[in-house]
Amino acid sequence: MANYRLISLTSVLCKFMEAVISDAIVKHLETNKLITDTQHGFRNGQSCLTNLLSYLELLTKNIDEGNIMDAVYLDFTKVFDKVLA
Repeated sequence: MANYRLISLTSVLCKFMEAVISDAIVKHLETNKLITDTQHGFRNGQSCLTNLLSYLELLTKNIDEGNIMDAVYLDFTKVFDKVLA
């Protein structure tokens, strides 16, 4: 019971509909400029690596210009592993 995780088994039709709806929502957000180019998660051609490279470019540019940079790192890897009773 301490290591219990919910498992969702969905049919192929549900997965297909989820993909169609997800693609439509993302297309709407991108077409209407409701999502910025700095959003890297869950987008085609954008990944953790492109996010890191964008940040590194911004960081080095500001340091070269003599600006002060602050960074805050958050780790949410274990947040969703716990089930509240």
